[in-house]
Amino acid sequence: MATSYIQSSNASLNYLNIIETVTAKSGHAFPPKIRAAAKKKYQEAVEDLSGNSILFESSVCVAFVRDQKEPVVATRQGTQIHFYYSLEWIRKNTDYPTLLNNFIYLFEYVDLHGRFNLHSKQSEMGTLEQVIGIKTKATYSMGAAFDVKRNAALIQMKAYGEVLKSLDISIEKVIEWYYNEQVVNEFNLPSFKISLPSSETSYLEKCRTICPEIENILKRFSLLVREGEINEEVLQYESSEKVSQVPSFRKGKYAYGDGEKYLRAKHYLCSDQCMLTYGKENDESYPNFAVRIAKRKVHKSDIERYLIDELVWLTENSFIRIAEDGLIELTLRAAVIFDLWEVGFVALEYQDDERLDVIDGLIKDGFMYTGSSLFSKQESDYLSYILNDELFDNALALRNKYSHGSSVLNNNDEVNYCLLLIVLSLITIKINDELCLHKGLNSTPEFVST
Repeated sequence: MATSYIQSSNASLNYLNIIETVTAKSGHAFPPKIRAAAKKKYQEAVEDLSGNSILFESSVCVAFVRDQKEPVVATRQGTQIHFYYSLEWIRKNTDYPTLLNNFIYLFEYVDLHGRFNLHSKQSEMGTLEQVIGIKTKATYSMGAAFDVKRNAALIQMKAYGEVLKSLDISIEKVIEWYYNEQVVNEFNLPSFKISLPSSETSYLEKCRTICPEIENILKRFSLLVREGEINEEVLQYESSEKVSQVPSFRKGKYAYGDGEKYLRAKHYLCSDQCMLTYGKENDESYPNFAVRIAKRKVHKSDIERYLIDELVWLTENSFIRIAEDGLIELTLRAAVIFDLWEVGFVALEYQDDERLDVIDGLIKDGFMYTGSSLFSKQESDYLSYILNDELFDNALALRNKYSHGSSVLNNNDEVNYCLLLIVLSLITIKINDELCLHKGLNSTPEFVST
């Protein structure tokens, strides 16, 4: 049946993709021969469409500029996004902590709370993107914004590597320095003993080499958290750590939205499908009710009568306050819900006392809950999508492919290696953030100079 469908002239791209990627996680998996045939037919169909369709494309440009004073300038022209970086600034700041901090402050792989920026976010997907297409129960959902972020990060990593190479520095050596020297000198820990690929190695071998090192880093950090030390004799008996189960020094490190009450608050405040978003003032459109309130003065009299129940619920649950003149204002509770909607989670270590009190109240009222791990759920899902096929049918599963010897030399090895370097950079930022907070050093996720 599947073979006949693949060979038919009216096979759908969506279904061909499902046949190739679906696994037992979704309740069914096709034999390898059928999956390979579906992939081939899918690629042929895409090529045919490219030559006979009107395509809407976006592009990312990354440039290191000699005469630019500002470290980074970002511009957007239509569907084109440009990132300009100061080459002179890079050349004048080649100490290793700064070179690592560039992933935070220049390339913005994480925000100032140490949260990944590169994972897929529901807040960055339009309603059509969330529902269009055919997906399995185990699909990692991605939209246009995710593609743009991924492409920008890949180009940034590649270009940054070339710039550092011109200065006789490699990203691999900088990361090696952190695990083999900085953790010893700054945190009084034993070396993680990592060895990353050299520049002479082929991209296939680089991919095969870096995957076990990523696994080694996660195993060592996990042992450190659980036992308080890295015992080499114990380490050899440690099994590979799932990214979702890598522990944290911090109890209740992250807070997440929870249950029907949270979903209701998120819908009223953050959804473009909630009618509170749209008012009698039709001169400007807003993505959601929270932005509408923040950007203009909205009074109770501006709200349609049939929406009063929603307004009452938001008031009773302290997400808005209504002044004597009827002006509607957002509360700090609403700001927390908005942050949850935008990113998916809150990093509790970076909240001030007032905000922590508000979050405690939301937890007690059944809107939120806390969890403790090195990576948030959204971050570990992103890493799992890239590294293995444990959770998602459409996973890249790069660690599985290269560590298990199932990969052969192909045109994607260079791109995959850049992606694995991005993963290693993100992991390094998270581990450094943990170690700094554990030692009481930082209020930002940056790398410190010894």
